[in-house]
Amino acid sequence: MISIDELKRVIMKEGMDEKEAEGIAEHIMNFFGYEDRMIDNYFDNDDRSILYFLEDKGIVSSRSEEVYLGNKDRTWRVFYWILNTKKIKNLK
Repeated sequence: MISIDELKRVIMKEGMDEKEAEGIAEHIMNFFGYEDRMIDNYFDNDDRSILYFLEDKGIVSSRSEEVYLGNKDRTWRVFYWILNTKKIKNLK
């Protein structure tokens, strides 16, 4: 599990000031809570902008999978954001 403070320190290492890094860390961790993976549907465009920034830094990653519906004629693509807990723990 990652704490807000751990994520804040990693974001600060990417050149962001402490107050802004803390705001982003709190915002992101409010979504993830005790999980390391979150479905994309919960995020709005502003949230995704932050997640894309964090993805560029290797702090989060994204993944999608196809889920078959009903009689397997149709698929639904599910998109996830995943905290890179190993990197966050190593960089804090």
